[in-house]
Amino acid sequence: MSWDKVVQKSGGGEDRKDVLKLRFDDGDTYKMRVLDEVPTHYQDTYIKSANAGKGAYFPYSKEMAGMVKHLNAEAGKKVAKFSDKFLVNVLVYDAPVIKEGKKTREKKDQVMVLEGGVTMFLPLRQLAENPEYGDLREYDVTVTRSGEKTQTTYTVTPARSNTKLPEDLQELADKERYDLDAVTQDFPPIEVQLDIAKGKTYKDAWAKHKEANGGSKPEEDGGETEELKKDGKKLSADDFDALG
Repeated sequence: MSWDKVVQKSGGGEDRKDVLKLRFDDGDTYKMRVLDEVPTHYQDTYIKSANAGKGAYFPYSKEMAGMVKHLNAEAGKKVAKFSDKFLVNVLVYDAPVIKEGKKTREKKDQVMVLEGGVTMFLPLRQLAENPEYGDLREYDVTVTRSGEKTQTTYTVTPARSNTKLPEDLQELADKERYDLDAVTQDFPPIEVQLDIAKGKTYKDAWAKHKEANGGSKPEEDGGETEELKKDGKKLSADDFDALG
């Protein structure tokens, strides 16, 4: 098992499954079971001026890297940079049911995607690599978020002993887990991304792309995606150049 990309550094189609992402508010605590041996890694950047000033996330690419460099030079300061993000499937106990993008008071056990940066995933890595605990799939963990947005911390507390998931929850986990590589590949063509980064809305950027391609727009994305991701990949001990 390898979690060695999680390090502290200085310095879509019509039939696609909607992704339920676990969102933490300040003070939230969730008990969960990690379902993947290792996380999936990608890099993205947030450009505040994109999408008509509403902001947007973009996956790493050489074209977007050039855009980020241009924006930073134009502003005379670092207004955008790429950050390391991680994804892992989790079975969350008593997770809030999400309807129309908002949490409700209804709760149930759900398979969700835990997504975050080093601040969230480093405590998980420390448990996974601790000989007293090891593989996160073998025991439950409780994750608590505290602090403000600029100084957020995550505390991870492991269960006292290893336990197998009950048969019904194991069946749920096997049935509902997400293909995280597919999740991280859900983004528009690069020319659409660049127009959004320059300030066009998603709708206008897609309309321009449609016109340039003879009135046809790719069916794999309806133009409403708010978060754009890079191709994800499973981590291994031999694949650790980016964050050394």
